[in-house]
Amino acid sequence: MKEYYDVCIIGGGPGGLGAAAGAVSLGASVALFERNAVTGGVLSQCIHDGFGLYRYGAALSGPEYARYALDEAEGAEIFTGCTVTGLSDRELTVVSPEGLNRVRAGAIVMATGCRERTREAIMIPGTRPAGIFTAGTAQELMNLRGRAIGKRAVVLGSGDIGLIAARRMKLRGMEVAAICEARDEPSGLTRNVVQCARDFGIPILTGTTVTEIFGKGRVSAVEISNRRGEKQVIECDTLILSVGLIPERELIPGGEAEGIFLCGNCKRIEQLADLATVSGENAGKAAAAAALGIVPEGEVSVPELPVLPTGFPEDGATVCTGCPRGCTVKTEPDGRVTGNFCPRGEELAKNPERYLTLTVKTPEGKSVSLRSARPIPVRCHLSAAEELKSQKTEDPAVGRPSGLFARGVPMIITGISPY
Repeated sequence: MKEYYDVCIIGGGPGGLGAAAGAVSLGASVALFERNAVTGGVLSQCIHDGFGLYRYGAALSGPEYARYALDEAEGAEIFTGCTVTGLSDRELTVVSPEGLNRVRAGAIVMATGCRERTREAIMIPGTRPAGIFTAGTAQELMNLRGRAIGKRAVVLGSGDIGLIAARRMKLRGMEVAAICEARDEPSGLTRNVVQCARDFGIPILTGTTVTEIFGKGRVSAVEISNRRGEKQVIECDTLILSVGLIPERELIPGGEAEGIFLCGNCKRIEQLADLATVSGENAGKAAAAAALGIVPEGEVSVPELPVLPTGFPEDGATVCTGCPRGCTVKTEPDGRVTGNFCPRGEELAKNPERYLTLTVKTPEGKSVSLRSARPIPVRCHLSAAEELKSQKTEDPAVGRPSGLFARGVPMIITGISPY
């Protein structure tokens, strides 16, 4: 670790890696500091597919996307296991395994991402038992640490993170009693409402929220209430909170200043990791230009995204997940399929197939994330996951077959937990 870099980047998620790529492209010396053991940020625990459709033209899992972004950041010095604890006049205080370091920068990119709102932020009354998790914490425990988090869950919040967490719990053999949403419609993408909730028989209760938590030692039940004041108690041992994200800016309470640039979810909550990376690339180029005293290049263009629908699908309709377009496809009474952009949509409307993603363990107990080599029928996902749950893979290598199969389809290794 040197005493000076043209550009220092705080955070190694999709925004930070994009910033490193952007700064290096202008010839700047770059240091990226990531507090976790590996780069990728939250991507490391997002083992489901769907990342990179716009930036890389492929449906990648989170760990796969992180590796693509890391390759693009070649030339930057990347320090993992390092936490920036202070920032003053472009000097960073960095705590690393080797001790305390002071690093000066010509410019700084804040790529610290965001944090989840907690129970305290939304003021749910009741006792304070174990078994209450934010959706991100639940994903980390299940996907990276291979931990069981409960047997029967209620999810509060129907954004994409909550929907994906609900599906992950079902695939791990948990029962998901309900997803509660205070609004009249789910807030997540319609494709996620379909492939995470409806495909797995998880009810979404709109106009409803959690109003009390019960339990001593461990959650035993929650009370839910609707707008009419009607209350219902649901027995569960786990409550998952997916109630919003807050940009993480504790190091810069004043926001952007001269020589300090924000990107990704630290700047604003982005809908896709692809957009966070583009935001980072633009911030990295701007920071490098400021540090080197050169005229900045034009910004990297943000990909034109189709307007992706949110909420419940139309009655009798489904959402095709075969490509980023996400067509709303409907089978008419006469058997015709409408709404699809391509023949693949018609095929998927009649026989929905999706990639199966899950985790298994090595004999040593390390979690390994897997994805089926090709989509398999949705009706087989739960049974296939149950069959694979107790199996193990030996000598795992990313990108190679795991030696395990789901309904005859090879399961490919997409990531290996650092824990």
